[in-house]
Amino acid sequence: GAEYDWGATPGAQDAYSFYDIASARRLRRRLSRMKRGHISIGIATTPYKCPPAPYETAMILDWFFRQQGNRQDIEITLSSPEQGPVPVAGPDAMSAIRRAFDRKGIQLKTEVGVASVRSDGLEVAYSDGSSLDVDVAVTVPHHIPAAIVRDSSLIGPSGWVKVNSQTLETSESEVFAIGDVNAVPMANGKGLPKAGVFASAEGETVGYNIAAAINDFTPVNFPGEGYCFIGFGGETSAQVVGNFLAEPNPEVRLTAPTARGLRSRERFERDWKRFRI
Repeated sequence: GAEYDWGATPGAQDAYSFYDIASARRLRRRLSRMKRGHISIGIATTPYKCPPAPYETAMILDWFFRQQGNRQDIEITLSSPEQGPVPVAGPDAMSAIRRAFDRKGIQLKTEVGVASVRSDGLEVAYSDGSSLDVDVAVTVPHHIPAAIVRDSSLIGPSGWVKVNSQTLETSESEVFAIGDVNAVPMANGKGLPKAGVFASAEGETVGYNIAAAINDFTPVNFPGEGYCFIGFGGETSAQVVGNFLAEPNPEVRLTAPTARGLRSRERFERDWKRFRI
């Protein structure tokens, strides 16, 4: 899997986040007391787990403060080093999320990563030299491979374990890498998103093929099909879904956010907890 390098972004260790249970609970306590002010959600760098998560969080915060009745007193800004929201889903999806942000009054800064957070947590500095005064700084931390893998010979130029996109085999024969630790190349030159649905499918593929090698039957290729949910608030949810390993480019789209989509997401989460994927 992936670990977090909080020290890679100065000040991030003492800022807020939601990428582990302890930090999410701490952020929840802070937001539950917030009546007015500016919240910044900043992505330091890519790749990171679940590409829609920061955008979903911004829209859920918009919904939450509207429910609280003080949204007019809350500013929300999201910054990303990428050219737009969830670019793997394509230009139509990026435009749809931008429009949703505009309707909800969420400010979006693209092509800038978080460079540092001031020690008191009240200023965020960006990679382009600009800065922003805030009341709550929320960061998406740098992601790195687990230490046992970082210390091995498997790490490729990307900083992750490069694998064959069909078999998930590494540069070492009969050694496979599945889940967030790997870098599965897509046809557009970028890496497959780091998401639980892919980790699960990769595990099934590799497990089957190890059994195939032992029992002398035909192996299968990793299909590269998957989906991620993205909540557009507390009442609707959409999906980023498609064939991420399609040629010559990923065939991925964003579905419309609906209440039915939210019910599907809730069912997915219940099943995931029960290992019924």
